[in-house]
Amino acid sequence: MGGSEQSDIRLFLDALDVRSDSWKDEAERWILERIQSSQRRKRVPRFSIGDVDELSENEAAVTVDASTQTSDGEKPEVESAPSKSLDEISRDWSEGRPLAASDALRLVKRGIVKCRELESRLDAETAIFVRRSYVAPEVLKELPFRNYDYKYVTNSCCENVIGYVPIPLGVAGPIPINGREVYVPMATTEGALVASTNRGCNAVREKFPAMQLLALSGNYCVDKKAAAINWLVLFSVVLNA
Repeated sequence: MGGSEQSDIRLFLDALDVRSDSWKDEAERWILERIQSSQRRKRVPRFSIGDVDELSENEAAVTVDASTQTSDGEKPEVESAPSKSLDEISRDWSEGRPLAASDALRLVKRGIVKCRELESRLDAETAIFVRRSYVAPEVLKELPFRNYDYKYVTNSCCENVIGYVPIPLGVAGPIPINGREVYVPMATTEGALVASTNRGCNAVREKFPAMQLLALSGNYCVDKKAAAINWLVLFSVVLNA
């Protein structure tokens, strides 16, 4: 801990009135703001696209910053507001007024607000930050959650979100459908899944070179493979006597 940080802590403790009924809430707010400020200074996760060994000089591997997924203007800002009583914060929540992340965390800790309700009043990143702070802040601090477009997640495919993990994306095919050669992208961490699907595509190409897709089931199967989709393929076959 640096000298400036020690000085900040000493100044805060000297100014804290422990005779006040809200001194614990003030200390909690100050600590939460320090944690969030520290998280903002962390390096944004980076990853490379492309195979360096197979690229020419003009096609060097591109290093992409995760911030490209969401513009800087969409990052949540936590407001520094004067200390409020729990009743005031609860009333602001009920009336739909803006809340700081620290105030929302107090409501969750007191059981006034459930974790699953945070997105109803807060933007996605702030809601996730509050949820992580409540569930396990130290355990989850290395799990990324910023710079992601959560409009495709909220009320769609996941609840009580605490972040995201990158999943490898492979491709199988091609497979002939409606007169076109189609490649099928598959996101998975299951070994040999894409390879086995690719062998299935080769079998379809051999036995059904002119297959036509007539219907696609809307039933998303997630009991065994998270990325699986049930396809209903209708076809006619003539069996020679």
